[in-house]
Amino acid sequence: SRSVTAQVDLTNAIAGIYTGTIRASANAVQDAVPVTITVQNNGLSVSRVGTGTVTVSGDTGQTVSGSITMRNDRNAALMATLNTAVSFTANAVTQTVALNAFEQRAVGFSVAIPPGTAPGTYAGSVEVSVAGAVAFTVPLSVTVNPTLRIAAPVSISLSADLGTNRSTSFTITNTGNQDLSSLALTIGTAAFTDDDNDAITFTLTPNTGIAL
Repeated sequence: SRSVTAQVDLTNAIAGIYTGTIRASANAVQDAVPVTITVQNNGLSVSRVGTGTVTVSGDTGQTVSGSITMRNDRNAALMATLNTAVSFTANAVTQTVALNAFEQRAVGFSVAIPPGTAPGTYAGSVEVSVAGAVAFTVPLSVTVNPTLRIAAPVSISLSADLGTNRSTSFTITNTGNQDLSSLALTIGTAAFTDDDNDAITFTLTPNTGIAL
């Protein structure tokens, strides 16, 4: 009778319960002993792959995207929470991502630049946590570009009886982050007539600062 030691390599083994056998044989006689191995959760978290500040840029009113590469160091699946915040936002944007055991991949995040945000570079961060504990924080830099943009109605409708005048108004909005100058309005060159080919005249009367 002799004691025999058996070893199993659990390097990078995923947490769980595994079964197997130890089989002994000699002189055409063999016997097998069932074996159960429990691989425990190593309790590790996620880590960032790479270093430095993540930089993104875009126009006011846009949503811009970036990514960070992370690795799940745990030998079991987990849920990571990303909280993205920039100095021009009141609240952080929260998202969750599932990572398999030892999985490494790039995870995307987005930043909404509020309309009218002044051009410049703003500091922020992406905080990554697991089960409420912060694993790491990535510094974030968001550059808002100078943006010239206006918003006008897609269409304008008027109805009037013959021989009468009707008027309406519409709003043009500066949706960029720069002052506008030399803004002009024009009427299309297409001729407007009624069923009898009588001319229909359109007149624009812009507010101060808008030319015809």
